[in-house]
Amino acid sequence: MIIRTEHDLEAVIAQIRDKEYYSFDTETLDYGFPDTSIVGVSLGWGRNNGVYIPIGHGSGEGQLPKEVVAKHLRPLLESDKLCIMHNARYDKKVAMLEFGVKRIPNFYDTMIAFWLIDGDQTLSLSALAQKYLNYTMVELEDIAPSEKHPYLPRKRVLRTDLVEIDVMSKYAIDDATKPIALWEISRQLLAEKGYEKLFYELELPFVRILTRMEWEGVQVDKARLEEAAKEAPKKLDALLEKIFAFRESKEPFNLNSQVEMNKVLFEELGLKPIGPKGKNGYYSTKEENLREWAKDHAIAELILEYRSLSKLYGTYLLGFLNHLQERERLHTNFTSHVTATGRLSSNSPNLQNVPRPENDVFGIRSFFVAPEGKLLIAADYSQIELRVLAHVSRDPLLTQAFIKGDDIHSTTAKALFNLPEPVEEVKNKHPEKRALAKTFNFAMVYEAGVKTMAQQAKVSEDTARQLRAKYFREFKGIENYMNWTHAYAEKHGYIKTLLGRTRALPDAQLPGRSSDENMRKSAAFRRAMNTPIQGSAADIMKIAMRNIQYRLDREGLAERAKMILQVHDEILLEADEEIAEEVAVLVKEEMENAVKLRVPLVADVGIGKDWMNLKDL
Repeated sequence: MIIRTEHDLEAVIAQIRDKEYYSFDTETLDYGFPDTSIVGVSLGWGRNNGVYIPIGHGSGEGQLPKEVVAKHLRPLLESDKLCIMHNARYDKKVAMLEFGVKRIPNFYDTMIAFWLIDGDQTLSLSALAQKYLNYTMVELEDIAPSEKHPYLPRKRVLRTDLVEIDVMSKYAIDDATKPIALWEISRQLLAEKGYEKLFYELELPFVRILTRMEWEGVQVDKARLEEAAKEAPKKLDALLEKIFAFRESKEPFNLNSQVEMNKVLFEELGLKPIGPKGKNGYYSTKEENLREWAKDHAIAELILEYRSLSKLYGTYLLGFLNHLQERERLHTNFTSHVTATGRLSSNSPNLQNVPRPENDVFGIRSFFVAPEGKLLIAADYSQIELRVLAHVSRDPLLTQAFIKGDDIHSTTAKALFNLPEPVEEVKNKHPEKRALAKTFNFAMVYEAGVKTMAQQAKVSEDTARQLRAKYFREFKGIENYMNWTHAYAEKHGYIKTLLGRTRALPDAQLPGRSSDENMRKSAAFRRAMNTPIQGSAADIMKIAMRNIQYRLDREGLAERAKMILQVHDEILLEADEEIAEEVAVLVKEEMENAVKLRVPLVADVGIGKDWMNLKDL
C-alpha cells in the first residue's frame, strides 16, 4: 500500500500505536552522510503489513511533503514503542537529519543480531531473507539507475529518486516487513546461544554510541589540510627525480607498470627477481619484494617511500578534502559487523588506518582539531591484545611483566637473547633486539608462520625458526594456549571470546587428507588462536565505550563531552575546555576498569587542541 495523503498517514500511525512493535526503513539518495536526501519511508507492523510513503521521487503524483511526514512520524519514532530496523544506525541518522528526530529510544537491529549469531554470514537484508525466510528480495541495483558520485571518484550513487513510485513501493515494503520476520527468528536464536544479555546490554548500546559518533563527526583544520595537499605533489616529484636518476638514461618510467618496473629493476639495474613470473609474464614488484631488494639497492627504498607518500596523499589529503567539500567536520561510517572478531572498521572515509606520527610525513593527525572553546581527549589502550594474551594463556613471564609494569618488549628481548641487563635498560642499550622482540610478540597474537615472521622481522627464515623455538621455550604458557585453541576448535568447530561470543570454525575439523584441506585447517587454527585475543580486545573496547557514555550521561556531561572517533585501541573525545581534565580522568578510569583480567588494563590519555600534539594526563 502506498500512502498518498496525510489522512492515510494518520490512519496508519494510529493503527501502529495499537501494536507492540513496528518497523521503520528509509529510502534515500545517498551521496554520503550528511549529504543524504530522503526519497521515501516504509513502515511495517507485521510480516505482511507494510506501507510506503513517497516523499522525494523525481516524478509521480501523490507524494507527501517531508514536513508533513515528520510531524506525524517523529512522535512515533521518539516513543517507547519498539522500533525494528535493519542497519539501525543509517535509518536513525536519516530520521535525525530529515525529520528532526532527537533519538529512537527503543529499537532492535536485526543486522547486529544476526552478526552476533554468526559473524561470518552475509548480513544484507536480502541475503538473510533468502537464508532464513526462503524469500528472494528484489535488489535495489536492479530497479535504480546509477551514476558517478559528483565528488568521490570511486563511488557510484543509486538514483532511487528516479525509480517509479509503484516499483519502489514493492521493494521498500519488503524492507519494512522482512525485518519483522527476521526479528522473530533472531530473538529465538539469540536465546538459544545465550546471547541475549550480550545483545541487549552491549551491542545495542554500542549501536547508539556509533550513531552519535557518526552524527557528530570530527573537526578538521581545512586550511592546513589544503596547504599540505598543495605541497605533497612537490615532494612526490622530488622523489621521482631521485628514482629516475638511477637509470643511465635518466628517463622517467611508470612506477605502476609491471612491464616498465621489470625492465628497470631487472634488466637495467640487475636486481634479482623474487618468486616466479605471474600470469602476465612479469615478476611481482609488491611491497615485501621491494623491502628485500632495498637491502641491496637504494632505488627500492625510494620506490617504497614514493608509494607510501602517494597513498597518504591520495587517501588522506585528497580523500579528506573530497569528503569535506564545504564542511569543516569529517563524518565517517563505522561498521562493527564486517569482521568476525568484532573489530571496528570505517569507510567514506576510512579513518581506521590514519597513520601514527612516526609513519607520517604530513602530520595528518594534527589536522584533526578541537573547535573553539573545546579540547580533544585521546585515550589509547596500551598493548591490549598482549594483555589479553597474558590473561588467556596464563603465561607466568608475560603475566608478571605486565603486573610489575615492565616494558613487555624489553622483557621478551631479554628472554630471547639472554641479555644480562635489567629489563629497564634493554630499550636504550639494545633497541634493535627490542624491536625484533616486539615483532615476535605481535606475530604470536596472529600465530604467524616462520616465513611471515622472517619477513616482518627482516631476518632469515632459519633465524626466525630458532627465535620462534626459543620464544616458546621462554613463554611456555603461550605455546600451551595455542595448542589448546587448536584442539578446542578441532573438537567443537568453533572458538569463543572472553564474553562468550562464538566464531564458527568448521575447517578446523577437516581430516587434512589433502594439501587444500591442510591449508584450510591451518588457517582455521590461526583464527582459533587470534579470535579470542582480537575479539576479546574488541569486546573490552565496546564495554569501555558503553561505560564512558553511561558515566557521561549519569554525571550530566553528555552534551559537553562527546566521543567522536574510535581507531583500533584508541578513543577520541571532544570536550569543553573547562571540563576536559575531569572527563579525561573519567575516561581513563572507565577504560582501565572495563573488565578484570589477570593483568592490569592501562590506558594512556592525552589532552590537546589537535590529535597529534597532546599533553599527557
